[in-house]
Order: sequence, then C-alpha cells, then structure tokens
Amino acid sequence: MNRVLKRALLAVAGLLAAVAQSHAQVQQSISISLTVNNQVGGSIQPIHISNKDIITKMVGTNVPGAKLLLIMPYDPVPDSAANIGADLRVVDSHGNTLAQTDSGSFNIYQDPSSHAGNKTIAYDSFSFAIGSFGAEIYGQGTWNKSASGAGGQGSFHCNVAGVCVLIGTTDGYQPCSGSISGGSPKPAQN
Repeated sequence: MNRVLKRALLAVAGLLAAVAQSHAQVQQSISISLTVNNQVGGSIQPIHISNKDIITKMVGTNVPGAKLLLIMPYDPVPDSAANIGADLRVVDSHGNTLAQTDSGSFNIYQDPSSHAGNKTIAYDSFSFAIGSFGAEIYGQGTWNKSASGAGGQGSFHCNVAGVCVLIGTTDGYQPCSGSISGGSPKPAQN
C-alpha cells in the first residue's frame, strides 16, 4: 500500500506542476520604435513613438527609470482569433508594477506561423489602444527560443507597418512603420 500511495502522490504532484506551469507567465524587455507620418497641410510631419511614449500613455506621466515589459503565457498558443495572450507592463526602477494593459488595450495576434525547432516565423499583428495612442501594425516576426529559456516564444524582432493615431495630434489614423523587438524571456515577477 505504501508503494501505491507514493505513486499516487507523485502523479498528483506532477499534475499540479503541469497546471501551475500552464498558468505561469514570462516577461521580457520590449523595444518599440515607430514613426507616424502625419500630414499637416501640404507637408508630412514624422512623429516618433518609443517606449518612453508608451510608458507615459500607460502611467499618465514620465517615470524616470521605468521599463516596458512584454508579459506572455509560459506556453503561448494562439486562440481561435489568433490572440497569443500578451500584455504590456510598466515597472519602476525597483521592479514594482505601475501599470499593465489588458486584452482591450494591447494584443499580439499570430496567424499564420511556421515552427521548426526553437524558431518561429510568424505574421505578427500588434494592436494598441493605450490612452490617446492607437495602432494596428503588422509584419513578419522571427522568434528564437533558447533551449534553456524560461518559456514564451523567445527573443524576437519584427519590422512593422500599418496605421497609428495620436488623438489630438495626428489628423486621424496615419501611415506608420518601424520595429518591435523583445529580449530573452524570464519568469514574470508579480
């Protein structure tokens, strides 16, 4: 009976670990660099959007030393709408969370994608609705997952183009382009 009880306990422990891992998240640095080509009269005025601008839109003010992080599931799998369940989080210089998006203000969609080993090449769509900033931008992203990594899809780079708006600044949605990249994932801090 002792042997059966040990096996049952090991099975339950394994199941609990699998369930916990399925709800675990990873975080990684993210770099957003966009140029909005805003028409002003007879000229085009470039407006640059960076992490600092996104942080200010999320928190409501400039926060010295703040960082923008991408938060993803440990094992992201696109749902029926191609959403991979990502969020943006702003942390201060001590790692304290100041703000975090939800699915209504930020999403990454991935469809279609090709996978081989630890590499994913995907058509990535980034959707923003943060304060007065909105964007629907797209591009082919390359994701590289470390064999010893913490989960997620790995570090990535994606050249993007689409439309962006800065309410009160741009004349509606305007063409924009740039890049979004992310560092190596590590377990998310709460």
